[in-house]
Amino acid sequence: MTISDLSLLWAITNIPEAYIRFCRIGGEVQVELAAFPEKTLRGRVTQIADTLDAQMRIVKVRAELSNPAGRFLPEMYGQVRYLDGQHLAPVVNAESLVQFGGKSYVFIEEKPGKFMRREVQVRRRDLLI
Repeated sequence: MTISDLSLLWAITNIPEAYIRFCRIGGEVQVELAAFPEKTLRGRVTQIADTLDAQMRIVKVRAELSNPAGRFLPEMYGQVRYLDGQHLAPVVNAESLVQFGGKSYVFIEEKPGKFMRREVQVRRRDLLI
């Protein structure tokens, strides 16, 4: 006999060490199960292993998912996305940047013919078009 409470499930993933920087305790995850492709679950990271599997170069990460209806079962397969690693950021043409006094700026049109200078932080110059 096994007694369990399936109202809260764990999604345990093996994250390659190169991507562990995208995971943090409390970070949001999105899970899509193979058995229920139309349903997207959301959860939070509750544990990141203290050690790395030296042979596989992976770190175990656990997220908790709410399962109030009990439809989702232990050992189901799916895909997990760590949403904290996905940041939307504007990308600008390299010629749009203006350098002045050691800072970077772009000009934004507030209304026709009126532009406002805005300071920007350039994070990755290799992505500039």
